[in-house]
Amino acid sequence: MKDKLINCLFYTLLVFLSINLIWSSSKILNNIFTILFLLLSIIIIIYDIKKIKLDKIDIILILLPIFYLIPIIFKKNVNPVSLNIYKVSLEFSITLTLIVLRKHLSKEKVNSLLMTILTSSSISFFISFIYRKYSKSMIVMGINSYFGDTYLNSIDRFYGTLNYCNATALLFCIAIFISLYKINEEKQNRNIYMIFLFINFAGFLYTFSKMLTITFIIVLAVLLIYLLIRKKYINYKIIVLNILALVFPTLLSISAYRNFLINSNLTLFIFKLIILIIIYIALYNIYNYITKKFKYSLSIIFLLTTSIITFTTINPINIPLKINNVTQNNEYIISDFLLEKNKNYKIEFDMTGNDGGVKFELCKLYLDELIPTEAKIKAIDSNKNNIFEFLTDDNFEYYYLKVTNINKNTNITISNLTINNKSYPINTLIVPYQYIHQLDLLKYDKESVESRINYYKDSIKILKNNGFIIGHGVYSFDYYVRKMNVSYLESDPHSYLFQLLLDTGLYGGIYIILFIIIGIYNMLKKVNNNNLIIWFCIFSSCMIVLPFDSIYSILYLKVILMIAFIMICDIDYSD
Repeated sequence: MKDKLINCLFYTLLVFLSINLIWSSSKILNNIFTILFLLLSIIIIIYDIKKIKLDKIDIILILLPIFYLIPIIFKKNVNPVSLNIYKVSLEFSITLTLIVLRKHLSKEKVNSLLMTILTSSSISFFISFIYRKYSKSMIVMGINSYFGDTYLNSIDRFYGTLNYCNATALLFCIAIFISLYKINEEKQNRNIYMIFLFINFAGFLYTFSKMLTITFIIVLAVLLIYLLIRKKYINYKIIVLNILALVFPTLLSISAYRNFLINSNLTLFIFKLIILIIIYIALYNIYNYITKKFKYSLSIIFLLTTSIITFTTINPINIPLKINNVTQNNEYIISDFLLEKNKNYKIEFDMTGNDGGVKFELCKLYLDELIPTEAKIKAIDSNKNNIFEFLTDDNFEYYYLKVTNINKNTNITISNLTINNKSYPINTLIVPYQYIHQLDLLKYDKESVESRINYYKDSIKILKNNGFIIGHGVYSFDYYVRKMNVSYLESDPHSYLFQLLLDTGLYGGIYIILFIIIGIYNMLKKVNNNNLIIWFCIFSSCMIVLPFDSIYSILYLKVILMIAFIMICDIDYSD
């Protein structure tokens, strides 16, 4: 009976992880699972009360729900008690579930958990594209997903079903490491896990997340160094060959992704993905064959790949932009420019095909306002020569070119973009130039580094003015920021550390520091345990992002973090 209840609780957790990813903001579903988790966990505890013993890991896990209760007990919560009780119930139900399950996780259950994460992340990837194509039907189903354009420079970022690009990037990052691990572990099903790896790696790139890109590189580098130190050359080779084989097909897939955003042709997008997946698997097998036959070939392939990427970053290939069968938007940004101040410019480009009455506008972006506004410099009739001649402002340097009045009759190709007779890329489809270009735009980005620093400063100000020993309950940052009447509208401080300090007080801050220290200690302690490599990658990825983002307000990723913590600290599933 007990085993059946434990299996029921475990598979309820798997269903929760799958459904919560798709309906991440659904309180109804969260309430249902909260009740199920509590009932099943309590029944199992009662059934096995004599054998249940809490250890230090259980105590650490259970502390956080208790800390969320403290502001309510001392009546310090600034938002309604009902919101705080809801948060405590959710935290407590998940924590209790994981405490019960951690003592019964077998290798088979862990494999099921990993497979659930892989499958659900891949499904969520496609659901976002289906949503863009059939948004009305998906909204009726309660599914929400959108593509954001943070920089207003034609780099539409993949937000996914979690509706936050960094959170989605972390989800894909976790799935990438799981895929790499499973490719190493299960050679018979390698092609299946390679497909998962491609989908999640592509989705990871589509988010254009600088923070998670750095995180991924750091964790991957540490993993490879570990494998070399442990002299696991075969595992090292498999991971390196997969990453190298992934590079070109996934970078090419961004062109398919961008074309989909313009044309919403889902069938064509999926067809291109399938072709690119086949190319990736073929490249892996070719690279694998070469490295077996020729000495130093792995190093040569690595140098060749990085050289090509470096060259295309410095001198991006000029790919024409095709716009046809548009069903979503009636305008699109062709390219953007960082131009010198107070200088004469001539921008030219070619357009072929049936324009359907489109128009082109050259705009400049004012950056001293919360919501950027567009100032039309000059509009050109599409039937005439596409030339812009203008003098840049003496205090302005960021401009962009867009096409408007796009409709179902539009079927055009835009190419040969030049600035003062010098070729310039249509950066809509250029990768990896896109990533380098984003670094140039940091000074214009009011939602990145500068804003995060402001969030942290405001968090410190709130803590100084309102006390930091006892927290102020859930969503306290949002409450105080609205009272401060600042120029940005955020509901969290973009830092899990500051979020805990504000919501739960000093106890929450100590908790997360203790959580990190214990996790790192156990990773170092069990460095020789091969079965914990995957959880090292997951836990480390989360830990790097933890101080700088608020992703753990998203329940799915928080549960994955807690599971990784349990596995690192306690479980050896080598049986």
